[in-house]
Amino acid sequence: MTVCWWLIQHSPGHDFPYLTLTGDRLGSSAVSDLTPGPQFDSRQIQVFALQHYHGIPGTTSSASVRLDKLCEYNLHTPGG
Repeated sequence: MTVCWWLIQHSPGHDFPYLTLTGDRLGSSAVSDLTPGPQFDSRQIQVFALQHYHGIPGTTSSASVRLDKLCEYNLHTPGG
């Protein structure tokens, strides 16, 4: 699933390794899965990782995470 997010990040010219995004995605999923309650979502942590660790602006990082979730939804939806 990280391939779609990696391709989205490369389109505006942000060039960083695939494994870096894989680590960001796994880390955000771990935090989301290990914290109780709905207040911590993996998307918020992915946006934070892109902003804080990679220097990507907030609007770009938020849009890329949303597009990634849309890709993920379309891949897991029958007929999508």
